[in-house]
Amino acid sequence: MGKPRRAFSLDERISAQSRPCGLGEYPHPLPGARPLRVRRVRQTQRHHLLCAPHPAAAHQLADVRHRADGRIVFLPLGKHASAFVHHLALQHGLRGVIPCGSPVPRYHSPLMQLAQISIGLIFAVSIAALAYHAHSLNRSGAFAATFVGTIIFGLGGLQWAILLLLFFITSSALSRMFKKRKQGLDEKFSKGHERDAGQVFGNGGLATAFVLVHALYPESSIGWVGFAAALAAVNADTWATELGVLNPTPPRMITDLRKRVEKGTSGGVSIFGTAASLMGAAVIALPAAWFAHDWSLLPLISLAGLAGSLFDSLLGGTVQAMYYCPIDKKETEKHPFHTCGTPTVLVRGWKWLDNDWVNFACSAAGVMAALLIA
Repeated sequence: MGKPRRAFSLDERISAQSRPCGLGEYPHPLPGARPLRVRRVRQTQRHHLLCAPHPAAAHQLADVRHRADGRIVFLPLGKHASAFVHHLALQHGLRGVIPCGSPVPRYHSPLMQLAQISIGLIFAVSIAALAYHAHSLNRSGAFAATFVGTIIFGLGGLQWAILLLLFFITSSALSRMFKKRKQGLDEKFSKGHERDAGQVFGNGGLATAFVLVHALYPESSIGWVGFAAALAAVNADTWATELGVLNPTPPRMITDLRKRVEKGTSGGVSIFGTAASLMGAAVIALPAAWFAHDWSLLPLISLAGLAGSLFDSLLGGTVQAMYYCPIDKKETEKHPFHTCGTPTVLVRGWKWLDNDWVNFACSAAGVMAALLIA
């Protein structure tokens, strides 16, 4: 049986005081398979930690359990690892069980899980309240951010919340910077700098879904990769939008690079904005790789975020709903009224595909790119 990638990395980080356990290696004869061995055995102050190459191997460790102190935690590998470890934790009252394949998945008792969700709620309410008073969120956006933050911190943990905060803080800060150089561009965008519920779910909805994937399948790395890629994509798009307009030369339409367009036009791209997009994705990719102890995620998540941002521009230049103000004679995302109060009319794109849905599609494209590249 082959050794999966990073199969035995997590047991090295269980405890700073971990030391080799005297149990040593132990054979596990399985029906129809050659004998397997416990690859590593570590001991912390409370638990013996055994990495087994397959969940079925743990059934052969009953005598080892009696030889030890009764606090054995198995770190099985394979698609059934989640169910097995959960069953073992319930049967023997074990806490803090960590399976392989995910940055920091932990199985807690229902009471501990409820406590973490409660802490997540307090954390999310505090951040949403601060953002509301700073005019980064309106009322609906604050409620939506509370929901998203509670799910991400409550079911994911601190490391997941850090990635979310990096996106929110950097994007909010960039939207407030260089205001003088951005004057006159707000009329092109559908919404202002105060994010509403639609923007919160458009940017963070898919990332929240991958936290739920992690909660259901904590032994899989898809939850973490999908979460990081979704946030990297929307962060890349935000950085491209907020910094790309500072480019001294007008951008080019992504569907026709020979055509110059006004700054802030949906579908406009530039070298400066693309570089900013890659930097925004890397801001999420760097801690994602650090927390996972897998530096291959740095280029993976960065490129996936860039791909999502470019897909956002492609949608903006083709099928995103764009409107026209007959008084100012300008194209805009605003509807039903322009900044001057004049009703706007649809000139191209799908009416239902507003900027919030484009942002959601951007995050989905980032996730798909990450899964395809991986």
